[in-house]
Amino acid sequence: IELRAAIELGCRIYQSSQIKFGKVTSSQQVAQRLLQEMKGLQQEHLICIYLNTKNDIIQQKTIFKGSLNQSIAHPREIFREAVKYSSARILLAHNHPSGNPTP
Repeated sequence: IELRAAIELGCRIYQSSQIKFGKVTSSQQVAQRLLQEMKGLQQEHLICIYLNTKNDIIQQKTIFKGSLNQSIAHPREIFREAVKYSSARILLAHNHPSGNPTP
């Protein structure tokens, strides 16, 4: 009985986290979501979204916070988290606090 209860609890926690994070169906969907979340930030943020094989969001994490015009990211940090969450795919995004997307 205890084992079944533990399995059921794990399933419920997993399902509630998937509902909270949602499923990625298009790049436009992710862009709209992140535009709202990153609106008004004064520093550059590099965000990584970790997905499972069904494109459900496992985790979303700000990997780096930079200055007004730069955010330095090392691949080691990005991939360490991908392995930690056992993600099948990752999405990376960053903002331009100045509003000017040119380099």
